[in-house]
Amino acid sequence: GNVEATPPESYQLGAGDKLTLRVASSTLDPVESKLTVDNLGYITIPQSGRKIVVVGQTLASAEKQVSESIQGYVRNAQVSLRLDELRTFTVTILGESYAPGAYQVPATFTLFNLILATGGPSDRGSLRTIQLRRNNLPMKTFDLYRFLILGDAKQDTPLQPGDVVFFTVQRGQVEVSGEVNRPASYELKGGEELSTVLSFAGGIRPSGVVQNVAIDSVVPGFQRKLL
Repeated sequence: GNVEATPPESYQLGAGDKLTLRVASSTLDPVESKLTVDNLGYITIPQSGRKIVVVGQTLASAEKQVSESIQGYVRNAQVSLRLDELRTFTVTILGESYAPGAYQVPATFTLFNLILATGGPSDRGSLRTIQLRRNNLPMKTFDLYRFLILGDAKQDTPLQPGDVVFFTVQRGQVEVSGEVNRPASYELKGGEELSTVLSFAGGIRPSGVVQNVAIDSVVPGFQRKLL
């Protein structure tokens, strides 16, 4: 599949990015040229035939450099540089994913962008132990609850060519109902306490009684008990 993203102003140009160069002046009609950043990070300026290194530059800094180059060939040139198409690379989603497979993603894409754009985990998949596997580097594990429930995006990371995102099977769920702000089923990680689960549910409503929390629990292979 393919997914798209809009680049920020800080986006750095790289090989494969497609640009449009527009040059006009008081004596010449506007001329537009389609340029592609080559594998060495250069673009070729049609007005001069010169090659300019733009890899690692923002669009604004590249535009300034191109404008300075063209001034010697076109008097009082008005120059603009537009980014038409981002370079892309392939990443793969495996495991308990809603839509596993290989995806062509733009260079601005992050792990969270990919997860949200492709539907996240399947019904059996975990939102809390998502693995990012990158060649020759230790595997990293991400807990998307921190982003979805707590609004903490610090874990998010830019993707790189060849990355593999693996959704593990979730370990278990707990259903929270009654006088809480977000009654729902929540995925558990090992060792988490009641206070953590209640924070996922947005805390207890003013109408709730904190001292009276009933826990209907199942002891595997033994019995159901009410705490």
